[in-house]
Amino acid sequence: MLLLSRRERNRLLLGSLAFALVTIYPLFCNHAFTGPVLKGWLNEWPHFQFTGGVPGDGDRDVFMNLRWAAYYTFRHYHQFPFWNPYKCGGMSLIGNPENGVATPFLLLYAVFGLSTGIILEIYLHLAIMFAGGYILGKELGLRPIACVVVAGMF
Repeated sequence: MLLLSRRERNRLLLGSLAFALVTIYPLFCNHAFTGPVLKGWLNEWPHFQFTGGVPGDGDRDVFMNLRWAAYYTFRHYHQFPFWNPYKCGGMSLIGNPENGVATPFLLLYAVFGLSTGIILEIYLHLAIMFAGGYILGKELGLRPIACVVVAGMF
């Protein structure tokens, strides 16, 4: 079992949150520049538009449909969302592996709304990914600098 010192654990927590913030920075910029056009968002300040739509490339309906149905059922009907009546005349929502139901991030959707919840979910997933890569490096017996490199590549 891997045990991290308190100092290393705190550094890992702050480092993973900082890495996630740097990685998710383009989502805070103008939505017209998100994606492959890098020069647009590198030269401007973030807008922090949490209340608008989720930024993307215009093909977010497939991704957002499963999360929206879960959010809408949970928020408006106060029920756990087992069924998606909006897709193909009705499909199982809990049985779809790409749903937003069987995740603790459904609470983020309920508290902050769907758009902000999605952005926070992406942010926390990136932080968890970085921390997991660092711990993987520690399990492999690498030094802390090498673990940071493994976490960044992971």
